Amino acid sequence: MAPKQGMKRPAAAIAYEAPPSTKSSKSSQGQTPAQGASERVEAKAEVEVGTPTAKAPSEPPLPAASGPSGPAVAEAKTPGRTPSKGGPPEGWEETFNLILEQRKNITAECDVHGGAIYVKQNNNAQTRYHTLLNSILAPQNKDKVTFEATADIIKKAPTPEEVMALPLESLEESCKKTRFAARKVKAIKDATKILLEKYGGDLPKTMKELTSLPGVGTKSAAFLMMTCWEQVEALKVDVHIHRVCNRLGWVSTTNEEKTRLELESWLPRSHWGVDGLKRFVGFGQEICTAQKPKCGDCAAKERCPSATLP
Repeated sequence: MAPKQGMKRPAAAIAYEAPPSTKSSKSSQGQTPAQGASERVEAKAEVEVGTPTAKAPSEPPLPAASGPSGPAVAEAKTPGRTPSKGGPPEGWEETFNLILEQRKNITAECDVHGGAIYVKQNNNAQTRYHTLLNSILAPQNKDKVTFEATADIIKKAPTPEEVMALPLESLEESCKKTRFAARKVKAIKDATKILLEKYGGDLPKTMKELTSLPGVGTKSAAFLMMTCWEQVEALKVDVHIHRVCNRLGWVSTTNEEKTRLELESWLPRSHWGVDGLKRFVGFGQEICTAQKPKCGDCAAKERCPSATLP
């Protein structure tokens, strides 16, 4: 499918204005979820901009069922499955649809400051480049931090050519609040050079080419393919999707990559995209949170083996 076309804009800096509030709409139970918790970005091992000596921030351990923090990841009960047996969990599609329906009424942090906002306004070479900038900066940063750093770069240099001409010190200043800023700035410069030399300043259109860019791993490439080219080549599993799917009993895994591989083994490809499993990110930010999940507000609470209810 061809990218959606929007209104024409000049090549000047594009202002991506976030809504003034991340306050959620009322859930299907009539309760209002808390304001969007900032997203813990993917700590992707394959990203070139990370550092082997620095200890990355980790997701808090999934809370024990009897503890004060909330429900644990448990062996799935009906509806569900014992993950080691493989195959789709019993009743997964009804649970999936319940969560998607509830998600329609939730404004999460990823909706306000996430990397998909650039091409939603106008999908063209320039906004695809802005999405790439955001993706390179995103690992191990909160959505808002990434959004603000990306916005500052775009304000100074909205095109690949201008980013290449931007003094390194200026680019580093824009990225100073991001983790591993120096490495990410280098990745931005190197990736931008490749785009200009090989792809006319636009993003390449395959996973293989995208993952060849500095700072772009499998998860970021899958996201870029979904949002920029409307092609679903792989699941993009972040810390929120990993947590939610373990709590539902759909998988029994220890990291995001293992969750991705197990989900891809049974979840229909039609459910992989931005209107499918990707919507679980906001659900994890607002309802199925890492600490003190709001089980009472969850539309799937009666189907979740990990739910703690009064």
